[in-house]
Amino acid sequence: MQGLYNEGELMIQPAKRFMDSDICAVHDDECSIEVKGTLSTEEVRRVVANPQDVPDEERDHVFNIRMNIDGYGLYCLGKTPELRMIADWGATGAVIINHPAEFEKRLLCAVEQEFPGARSYFADVTYLDPYSPPSGIPNVATTKHFRTQPRMRPRSRVKLATALCVFMAQADADIIWGTSEQSMTAFLETYTSFSSDQVQPIYLRPAIIAVKAGNPKGITGFDDLLADGVKIVVTEGAGVGNTSGTGVWEDIAGRTGNLDDVVGMRRNIVAFEHGSGASFKAFTDMDADAWITWPDWTARNPDVIEAVSLSEDRAIWRDLNVAIAPDADPEAQAFLDFLVTDEAQALMETEGWTR
Repeated sequence: MQGLYNEGELMIQPAKRFMDSDICAVHDDECSIEVKGTLSTEEVRRVVANPQDVPDEERDHVFNIRMNIDGYGLYCLGKTPELRMIADWGATGAVIINHPAEFEKRLLCAVEQEFPGARSYFADVTYLDPYSPPSGIPNVATTKHFRTQPRMRPRSRVKLATALCVFMAQADADIIWGTSEQSMTAFLETYTSFSSDQVQPIYLRPAIIAVKAGNPKGITGFDDLLADGVKIVVTEGAGVGNTSGTGVWEDIAGRTGNLDDVVGMRRNIVAFEHGSGASFKAFTDMDADAWITWPDWTARNPDVIEAVSLSEDRAIWRDLNVAIAPDADPEAQAFLDFLVTDEAQALMETEGWTR
């Protein structure tokens, strides 16, 4: 219960999908999901747990997957900031609940016992995949989220920094979040019901070097990243994605105006990943030595990684910003007001955000 309350976004929802060709969602009255298609060898390696075992072949791999889901899904304690669905390739875990009404009753009772006075309520929520194009069918290998119709879900207060990046607004949403200014600018191109003059920067966080727990390479700062044999992972949009980390590594490397620093760092980069979740996976799968990322990742994964701060002459900060729709529900503004209270700041500071 402590883990659910402090570390996870709690959601209970019927395990059904619905057909929407614009976002490649799926639906079946029997809660059965079938996925067919072809993947190249490289695409297969990106979606399986054992990429090293995929043979080098020029032909495409044909696949046909059917999943049957009953009951309700409980999603919590994710290791990445995106909402994960049961059918997601990269899901970190799911629990199927066969008796949802009884589970809901016991869960809310347990919350009240563990956290007297905790506020729980029901709200309609619509989920939208921020990486899916507004039209057309995305490549199945990169389709990692599905939209669901609005559902009723019980919620209690959650650790803010964990939940902030979960929901991406669509046209009728009340709030849209950006984890950097360039991210928000890109979102505004898609979500046209919001405008630039509505954007409010509310927190800052510094880029850090994440290293393996225990720091076996003894990395103490940027200069150590240039040493021979150091394997670095960075997060990049690569022109097709929108990430908070886009361009951060080159800003750090070029901060002092020394071209050799950029050349040296680029030489040691072993993966340019489209998102922090993918970067974290690459860091562990590739046995990398360093990852340019944000403090919340090391705060939430202390058994795997730890933070090394950058010196002042290399420091890069990016902000958390929000925009609220002109016709937003009053609760939306109340929530944004809460985000800058002393209570919220104390929570945000635990994962590296500051005002």
